[in-house]
Amino acid sequence: MLSCAMAPPRGMEQLASLLGVKVALDGFVKTLDEKVCSTETDVPGIYVCGAVEGPKDIPESVAQASAAASCAARAVMKVAQKPTPALLIDEEACGKCGLCVVSCPFEALSIDEEENKVVVDEATCRRCGLCATVCGPGAIELPNNERMQISQQIQSILKDGSGALHPLVLAFCCDECGYSVLDSVGFQRKRYPPGIIPIFIPCLSSLSIHHVIEALSLGADGVLILGCLEDRCHFEEGAIKARSKVEFIKLLLRELGLLENKANILMLSGNMTQDFVSKVNEIADRLRRVKT
Repeated sequence: MLSCAMAPPRGMEQLASLLGVKVALDGFVKTLDEKVCSTETDVPGIYVCGAVEGPKDIPESVAQASAAASCAARAVMKVAQKPTPALLIDEEACGKCGLCVVSCPFEALSIDEEENKVVVDEATCRRCGLCATVCGPGAIELPNNERMQISQQIQSILKDGSGALHPLVLAFCCDECGYSVLDSVGFQRKRYPPGIIPIFIPCLSSLSIHHVIEALSLGADGVLILGCLEDRCHFEEGAIKARSKVEFIKLLLRELGLLENKANILMLSGNMTQDFVSKVNEIADRLRRVKT
């Protein structure tokens, strides 16, 4: 005999709107990740459990409630939290256009009409870097991942051609799944071409098209963009934004008469090591044939 369907409680959308959390297509509260962050929402300090997150029986709800309580206690005690330095905003360079405000997936930015400046809600800001990449004047910088720092990493890798590494591919990797898959590949002792050199960024949201073009212009054989799966991005829109950037870069390369396959994107979860190895070997082989 089939059990009765379980629907979201009435008033869910109003409550979610009041708390600032998102609602999934099925009407339940959307969590960061249904597998590894099933109690966390995109608003720091707000956790969910039980049937508010989806259909569950009593034992599963109790187990999830324990997890949510532990997360809340950890947040209150500020245990093992990542450092979150504030965004750097150059008020003189800022034109108050509001593009960063409408682009932020967490609604952490706003314009203070009285002081005529962009202000950041530190509790809501996740430091994904999307606001910095959409800012035309470059008035917003992400601490420890400023534009100049990324450029210096690119130049340092490419200044001498990196010896015998061929093909030389700069891999812009997000700090979440991008880092995890590389770490897992090493832990499992799997091999991939030594010419794949990683540069880590907080999220693919913070990837600048300028840095991709800079890498190619300085002699990189190719560029790889490595991050989370689209529906599991830790910062919601990073993977989607990155894919659109890659399509633009391919179009630009085609217009310049260059090979568009110099720019590639891989979206993987941290445990998809064999997929990573297979794909990067394919990319390296393709670039090797082109150069020879």
